[in-house]
Amino acid sequence: MTGRDLASEIAVFLADRGEATAAEVAAGVRARRCDVLDALSRDGRFYGPYTGSARRRLYQLTLPAAAPYTGPGPAGNGASPASQCQRLLAVLSDGRAHRSLDLYRMGLGVVHSRVADLRARGHEIACWLEVTGRGDRVYLYRLEKRP
Repeated sequence: MTGRDLASEIAVFLADRGEATAAEVAAGVRARRCDVLDALSRDGRFYGPYTGSARRRLYQLTLPAAAPYTGPGPAGNGASPASQCQRLLAVLSDGRAHRSLDLYRMGLGVVHSRVADLRARGHEIACWLEVTGRGDRVYLYRLEKRP
């Protein structure tokens, strides 16, 4: 599986879907079920309840519990910036690069603002722009170092 970050694709799929079986995840990310099961078992961001058979095990994206909102004014999309920071940190903690569009789809609010909040707390987060073969501009974020 070269050139593809299957675990990140699975995270985006599960963030949108909520929970799904391995077969549903495989169909959603267009990957082989055995590759999906391998990624699900190796990556600590996913879990499934251990009831029933492995075929019906439901997987979800694990994110830390949200902290109470302490900032000024209401949060824009129903989630506080503090909880969005925690969720963003949970996603970036795998050390891989993540596209901004994927992070927006996960409901992480205004990503560049949350990255600025995390940087203010001492996290080192790299951000760079890549241009695809079609000329699309893609911003990528990666956690380099925790405080």
